[in-house]
Amino acid sequence: MDLSECTPLKVDSNAKPNILLGTAMNSLKPALQNKYNIINAVDDYSSSVQRPNLNGILSGELCGAVKRFGQFIDGGALAFLAREAGCKVTKLDGSALPTLNSCSDYKLPGLIIATSESVHQDLLSAVRDYDSSY
Repeated sequence: MDLSECTPLKVDSNAKPNILLGTAMNSLKPALQNKYNIINAVDDYSSSVQRPNLNGILSGELCGAVKRFGQFIDGGALAFLAREAGCKVTKLDGSALPTLNSCSDYKLPGLIIATSESVHQDLLSAVRDYDSSY
């Protein structure tokens, strides 16, 4: 199949109102819980109840996620796919993600992934309210 025959991936901007908060990000919950269903990556996962992981951004199970840190192998490919599919993907301060070769030890800085500009603004505001250094 020729690449021009492929259908581009598009993320649903009307995804379920679920936000995934990564490790050490649960402090954002109070600022977001009135508008979104919050899934805490540390506390809400269990072997008996299935919860969406970060890939839920691409399947429509999540409308946003905030990660404090990670390896490029964990989130880099997903961040690239999400951005190519129409998501807004930034560092925690709202700036563009760095290139892979500029990150020490291939560590990904904290990131925000959102299926729409409005969700991104909500997440960015929650991060800034929690930590004014962003």
